[in-house]
Amino acid sequence: MESGSKPGPTQGRGEEAAGGGRRKLDFALISSRENKLLGRMELEYLFRGVPGGISRADMVGFVSGQLSAKPEGVVPVRVRPVTGTNDVRALVYVYRDPEEARRQLPEHLFLRMMGRDERAKIMDEKRKAKAAQRAKAKGK
Repeated sequence: MESGSKPGPTQGRGEEAAGGGRRKLDFALISSRENKLLGRMELEYLFRGVPGGISRADMVGFVSGQLSAKPEGVVPVRVRPVTGTNDVRALVYVYRDPEEARRQLPEHLFLRMMGRDERAKIMDEKRKAKAAQRAKAKGK
């Protein structure tokens, strides 16, 4: 897609794995923009009729499937419900190089996509490292 070109809203249905089964996702691509400076696509989606929302991991799988992109390079930045509906509006960045995403974006965006156990393990390691650093600083 060329920079500056604005496609009209794209609508469609996709499949999403949910609870071991597959369910149809009704979505609309609200805006698509290529940011050549940062090496990413900035996509805004509207997911219709997803009661209880859509998990970030499911969103990564859906968007990477739609665009044939690497799941490591797909980062949901903002996921917000639309007031009074079962709709969800999401801003998703799709990077060509997943390492660029890690370099540019804050770490908490990647922690959000992990499972609870994995996230808790990483946070524990950080707390221990920070406590060790404090103890070392007090000893000087």
